Amino acid sequence: MITARTRARGRSAARSQTLSLARSSLIALILVTLLTACTGRNDMGPVSDDTLDKALVAQTTAAAPRLLRDLTGFGWDEVMVLSEGTTADEIQSLTGARIVKGDRYVSSANLMVFRSSGQVVKAVMITADAFASPDLRRWFGRDVSVGPGPILRLT
Repeated sequence: MITARTRARGRSAARSQTLSLARSSLIALILVTLLTACTGRNDMGPVSDDTLDKALVAQTTAAAPRLLRDLTGFGWDEVMVLSEGTTADEIQSLTGARIVKGDRYVSSANLMVFRSSGQVVKAVMITADAFASPDLRRWFGRDVSVGPGPILRLT
């Protein structure tokens, strides 16, 4: 015969198991979060930015330079331009982030990598393949201007 005391013990054991499972789940979640944060990975894929792209294409026929920061709608303090064919390892070495999934950047668009406080915040594909070679693979600060003309210069 099952008594009230036996039922109470059963409910107490079930509650104890539920609490134990909840505690274990919480500890596992915390560990996964910490491990993810401590891997040092900074992965980000290239994106399109129509506003920036159109503004840079417009610079190829403009008469005056423009500050690049006035053409972007996000915060950054450094920018680098990379071209098609740059290897994924070179990009990671230069930027500190794994940006492309394959062995190399194969888009015909230039890649503008923006970072803030040393961390990549955005990697934008730019269709205007018009950046001067000396401006590639170099970091430029927030005060960089985009010169006008068929070959865009960062100064």
